[in-house]
Amino acid sequence: LVLAEFSGYTGAPHETFFFDQAKEHAFSYWVTAEALPAIYWRSMLKGTWDGPGTIRKFTNPISAN
Repeated sequence: LVLAEFSGYTGAPHETFFFDQAKEHAFSYWVTAEALPAIYWRSMLKGTWDGPGTIRKFTNPISAN
């Protein structure tokens, strides 16, 4: 699972995490098994999810995105 967004203007990918998501990581498993379902049920269905912009600031602090 690769979590990425794409710019609407250039189509360039904006990856959410700073590490190579093509390789398996325990963190990636945790995100898929625990975090994404919680985000879906607690935020997306209620309409309070604003997207991963805030999370990206913490998980990829050196990115210019």
